[in-house]
Amino acid sequence: MKKILCSIPGLLIMLALAGCCANDICVCQDELADALFFTFRIGGTNGFRADQIDTLFIVRIPHPTALVPKPTRDSILRILPLANGGATLTQDSLIAINNAAPFAASGGLKLDAYDYQITAYQYSKAAPVGGRYRYTFKISNIKLDGQYQANGCCTCYSNTGKQFDLSSNLSAAPAQPKVVTAPVNKPIITPLTTR
Repeated sequence: MKKILCSIPGLLIMLALAGCCANDICVCQDELADALFFTFRIGGTNGFRADQIDTLFIVRIPHPTALVPKPTRDSILRILPLANGGATLTQDSLIAINNAAPFAASGGLKLDAYDYQITAYQYSKAAPVGGRYRYTFKISNIKLDGQYQANGCCTCYSNTGKQFDLSSNLSAAPAQPKVVTAPVNKPIITPLTTR
């Protein structure tokens, strides 16, 4: 009985401390911290015409491992034809690639465990075989930097840097490295161009 009475003050202190965090609501807004955003540049010297893109495919390709030396396409997502109005594509033209979107997260891996391919098609009677033009962009060598920051009872993730290589079938140039270091945790949109 004496042991029980001696442990009551300790239990009360633990309950009081646990109650402090129970009243705090953590609003981290870190769901898109690692996300890569892309959009098709419309018009201008290096831009597409709005009618050049009507169907979009995004492919996720896992990196090779000892168990799977020849990676295969992990997932394919078909986004229905993009709506266009006049000279600009609608809001649907923004492409976000994140840890769990547009593909489901797999085994706790983040988006830097994969390469991605964005392929846009234009169906046309004037196009070569297959009746379509194809524009392909490859995102590879993704590197993410981030850290968890604690503030009282809340711990939130913060992305401190993103880097990836971007190449295209529209250009003979080697893959261009893209480095996104600021602003931290803010969406930076990379334009996809014809050159």
